[in-house]
Amino acid sequence: MKRPDISIIVSCWSASDIIEDSLRSIADTATDISVEVFVIDDASPDAEELRPIEEKFKQDERFTFIYNQENIGYSKTANMLLERATGKYLMTFDTDARVKPGSLRSLYDFMEQNPQAGAALGKLLNPDGSLQYYYRRILTPVYYFSTTPLGRFIDKYFLGLRWFKAYHYDDLDLTKTSEMEQPPVACLIIRREALRPDPHIFDPRFRLYMLDVDFAKTLYDRGYKIYVVHDAPVVHIKTATASRRGWTWLERELYKSFRDYFRKHYPALYPIILLTIWLDIGTRTLLRATTKKDLMR
Repeated sequence: MKRPDISIIVSCWSASDIIEDSLRSIADTATDISVEVFVIDDASPDAEELRPIEEKFKQDERFTFIYNQENIGYSKTANMLLERATGKYLMTFDTDARVKPGSLRSLYDFMEQNPQAGAALGKLLNPDGSLQYYYRRILTPVYYFSTTPLGRFIDKYFLGLRWFKAYHYDDLDLTKTSEMEQPPVACLIIRREALRPDPHIFDPRFRLYMLDVDFAKTLYDRGYKIYVVHDAPVVHIKTATASRRGWTWLERELYKSFRDYFRKHYPALYPIILLTIWLDIGTRTLLRATTKKDLMR
């Protein structure tokens, strides 16, 4: 059997209401490229509702459905793909992403022509077709401080939003293929060789948050680059299925991920960063209690 060009993983958690359109977009557009698609349900409460969708794809040999018996998080679920994937390239694909015709081919061709690329992302669009600016620079201690209430105040009133504009790629030109540091995993094609010597895609310490940030920094530390490919459009609905876990769980998981990330990549500065994290938690809690609002990051 011919080796697939791309092995695609679609990790699902409580997304049975939206995943069919995601899978259908892959099936309908992967006509000029060979793919294998692994759909992995991570012990969702609505896992049984995925069964009828599996039935619809039963005759398409490119699709394999897997059901985890316990919730192990996105990172470990994605890493499971490597045990079965045979494609030349790997790809993560969100349940709220819809790939456009020709995009998979464009991403594959880009990786073939650019060996310095460890990964590449499709150009994200909102459902109305407008550009979706869902890109960041790799998180550093300075950028993290700039997202805290105190950092936002300093940046806004003393620096003219210098940190905010830099971190959020204010100057990123999406009319052409451009290098960018930290992509989401919505439609991310990954070079197998870039994963060596560690064969995993994501560090299992990051169940949900920071897994893409940690992955991007690891690739850059290994000498690779990441790009957004302008002629590979992907509609991204941003349904935030993770929010169904509850706000308290999400916030606890977010700050745990911050601590794990900075402990891993900036160990010498970690005590100072840890203090910054606790100040961030405290000031945001105070702001929510007094203004009923929270600052964006």
